[in-house]
Amino acid sequence: MPPPYDPLLRLPKRAPPAGMPSGSLPAPPTAGNLIVGQGASWVSKPMSGDASMAASGALTLANTGVAAGPYGDAAHFTTFTVDAKGRLTAAASVLLPTAASVTFVRHFLLMGA
Repeated sequence: MPPPYDPLLRLPKRAPPAGMPSGSLPAPPTAGNLIVGQGASWVSKPMSGDASMAASGALTLANTGVAAGPYGDAAHFTTFTVDAKGRLTAAASVLLPTAASVTFVRHFLLMGA
C-alpha cells in the first residue's frame, strides 16, 4: 500500500523525527525575530548578543572596535588580539627594528641592543 500523499504537494506525509517540534509556525512572527523550535512547539524569538536582524532579513554583527583596512607594510609588522569568539578586538602596526638595532650573538638575535 503506498504512503498517504498531501493533495497539494504530492509528497509523502511523515511524522517529524522524535524530539523535533511539530505543529504550525507562530503567525505572524515579529519583524527581526527568528522562528525557533522549542520543545514541541515553534516560537518567535528576538536576536540578541553580538548580532541583530532587520525586518528585511539582513544580519548585522556588532562592531569589535577594530578599524577596517590594511595593517602593516614594508616597515611595520602587525599585532592582533582575538577574543574567545574568534573576533579581532585590537589590531596595530609595530615598527620593524632597523639593521642598526639588530645584533647577532652566536645563535641569538638581539633587537634593540
